[in-house]
Amino acid sequence: VEGALGLNLYCAKLVDEERGETDAAKRAKLGLLLDILTPIAKSWPSQWCLEANSLAIQVHGGYGYTREYNVEQFYRDNRLNPIHEGTHGIQGLDLLGRKVVMQDGAAFAALGERVQATVGRALETDD
Repeated sequence: VEGALGLNLYCAKLVDEERGETDAAKRAKLGLLLDILTPIAKSWPSQWCLEANSLAIQVHGGYGYTREYNVEQFYRDNRLNPIHEGTHGIQGLDLLGRKVVMQDGAAFAALGERVQATVGRALETDD
């Protein structure tokens, strides 16, 4: 669940950066990052947060189905997400069929650059 939140917060940060960027080339690169991350940010959290809710019901046992605890409401609320945001198959087709290959893989390359930069910063730390 925390990873899903982190991914969506990162995407929100990219939106803010894109909207505030005055350099057209940098703004375009931020847009490419958002293009490739959006299907992932929709599909992965909707699937695994629902699973977390299902496990919460199981942990509560029979009480998990009652309104005495909020977990039944969380499950019902989140059950719509994999449907509403597009099924996992649709998001997968969008990611692999369009986003990865668009502009000769520019979005995938932009993501790779970000990952490499992050790995480089991590390797520079003394900890």
